Amino acid sequence: MSSRLLDLSHIPSGASPVSIATIRLSKLLRTHLGDLLLQHGNIGLPSWRIYTGLAEMGEATQKQLVTHCRMEQSHISRALAQLETKEELKSRRCDEDKRARRFRLTPTGQKNYQCLLPIVEGFYSAVDAALTSDEIKHYLNLTERLAKAAETSAVLDRSIIIKPA
Repeated sequence: MSSRLLDLSHIPSGASPVSIATIRLSKLLRTHLGDLLLQHGNIGLPSWRIYTGLAEMGEATQKQLVTHCRMEQSHISRALAQLETKEELKSRRCDEDKRARRFRLTPTGQKNYQCLLPIVEGFYSAVDAALTSDEIKHYLNLTERLAKAAETSAVLDRSIIIKPA
């Protein structure tokens, strides 16, 4: 089992070939998309995900972005600070919770998002074009099954109590 791009010629002992391939593919996709975003928009992947979140929601708190974008708080926080410094988004105090801030894209941020959107869509289209529509459906079904297996395994692992000998 070997692939030059994913380098599956050696799978560590005890590791899952499916997990290793998935992790490596995810990293490869993130790296290539990140490179495109840096090259064409001088932003990183976390900033792009904030762009898409705010483009969809209009305005959101940091907590809402963490949930919507499925990113870690620290990555969101760092990207928000960078985008605000570059005046690509603005924030205001949240009416409901005075400790929170609500973020929205500025006209500059909206323009950058619109300029990058066709580039990102082109990347995604090229990736999807590698598979037929039936293969895409099958792949998505398989990934859902793997996600459920991983979730079940994680729940089982938390229920195991190891007692010292």
